[in-house]
Amino acid sequence: MQDEIKVPQLSEEELATGEAIFTRTVSELGDKQTIVAQEDIYSETGIKLVSSGTKIRDKVWDRIVNHKLNKPITESVSFDNCVTVEEIVSNARSIIQTELFYIRLAHSISDPKYLLNSIKNITLPQQIAKKFTVLRDARPRLFQHSIRSAIIASYLAFFHNLDASECERLITAALLHDIGEMHIDPSILDPNHILTAEERRFVCVHPVTGYLMLKSISEFHRDVATAVLQHHERLDGSGYPSWLKGNQISLLGQVLSLVEVTEALTYKFLEPREIRLALNFNRKGFNPNFIDYLLQSFKDDDINYPEEISIKEGDIKKQLGHISSVYNSSVKVSSFAEGKESLASLNNRLKTLRYQLAEFGFDPKDHESLFEINKEEPESVEAIALMVREYLWHNKDLLLFIEYNKEQIEEGLDKEGKQAVSDLKKQLMTAIK
Repeated sequence: MQDEIKVPQLSEEELATGEAIFTRTVSELGDKQTIVAQEDIYSETGIKLVSSGTKIRDKVWDRIVNHKLNKPITESVSFDNCVTVEEIVSNARSIIQTELFYIRLAHSISDPKYLLNSIKNITLPQQIAKKFTVLRDARPRLFQHSIRSAIIASYLAFFHNLDASECERLITAALLHDIGEMHIDPSILDPNHILTAEERRFVCVHPVTGYLMLKSISEFHRDVATAVLQHHERLDGSGYPSWLKGNQISLLGQVLSLVEVTEALTYKFLEPREIRLALNFNRKGFNPNFIDYLLQSFKDDDINYPEEISIKEGDIKKQLGHISSVYNSSVKVSSFAEGKESLASLNNRLKTLRYQLAEFGFDPKDHESLFEINKEEPESVEAIALMVREYLWHNKDLLLFIEYNKEQIEEGLDKEGKQAVSDLKKQLMTAIK
């Protein structure tokens, strides 16, 4: 881990747009609960916009929409039902008692109280508690995602024998890792929304937004903000926002990146074997020690699974066809990479994805054979379906990488090379629709 933290720069426009989105969210919440200005609210230029004691409601937005505030709005308002550590622990207890994956985590450690006790020990400064209150009330799914992430982080801290201070930093980072998403227009985060290049940029920088929020808070160790900044990085360099590799990512950042993905997997997949397969498929991007800690929770798997698996043959074949097209396009792009430093990162990612497919037995020249050979074995068919989903998930990140680094990737390429990159983008977009 380098001492110098690599932090992508955000433009003034990006910062202002994100803060405006968050301020609007607070104004809208004022119609549902009591939010009061505890001091006069001013614009950055000194114009008084809202008087102390004013109830913040959606109509207040009209007064401030064209102004940049002199300080974040949560520093100037009070909430009548602010999130507390006790509330977070209560939510965590309910999850551990009712949701299968988290029941497994609790049963897999020798101290049943550890998961909740470690969450009890976190510090939640008032300014962050207010932001987390907005997250709870405006984005309930994200609030639950954050608490589930804290539970997974606590589990990994236990198995890695992190000391009390490191454990607290990790759990705090897990709880707050997506707080930057509050500065993204929620409409573009809808799973059915197709992101534009500009919208992808906003999604890509949310770890930076979270980092900027947390780094100056004296109650938090700097490792908390750094882990939040790095929670979408990957050991193989395929993550974002800085495309770090290996030990360029802090230990807590490495743990948090796996925590983030694991919670997403438990949300997508109901059956433990699907989660196991997905964790193993993603090994190259994460610290294998922590993946093994998670797999320990499945060692006494005694669940009876249904023998019949409902997966449409036509859907799998169609998706394998998309993957084959992406594969062939990636080979063509790679043919232009020799001597092109700008293409090196993209080329390495393309090669890694092709290698993973080859390991799984995928042949781009005969993509249907993988299914035909295994179609009489339900577990193998399910593994193929899972591989397809995971590969298409990686394709989204690859598309984001290409759009985010378009100028650097195309630097020095001739017309044919640029066309190859363009064709790859089209194939990626077709595959993930």
